Amino acid sequence: MKKIFFALLLAQALPALAAGSPAPRNYFLEYYIFEILGVMAVLTLLSVLAERRGVPARRLQLGWNWLLLLGFTACILTGFALFLPLQKPLARLLFKVHVWTGAACGWAGLYHAALRLRAMLPAAARR
Repeated sequence: MKKIFFALLLAQALPALAAGSPAPRNYFLEYYIFEILGVMAVLTLLSVLAERRGVPARRLQLGWNWLLLLGFTACILTGFALFLPLQKPLARLLFKVHVWTGAACGWAGLYHAALRLRAMLPAAARR
């Protein structure tokens, strides 16, 4: 699957290479977004398996809530820090942490919303 994905990415860059311009940067690969989302998918799967094995739902919700709180806090703080005049290596590291925590919290937020989607729908749509 990974080979197919990379082949598709390369196919997108071929027109730019044929035109003589440099290939566009792929930030998803450069900042390891897919790897982070993969780790979050594994955490989601482990959470579902733990719930099926009898771990109290409150304990799992508490873990996800802490992940969301810490991740969004780190994302916000690094986002604000990017407005400061920083040296290039530090600014680049802050940007990476900002992207990583944003991707992780985006996944956790979508998982949170998916679990509670039924409660968000109007009563007529739940039937």
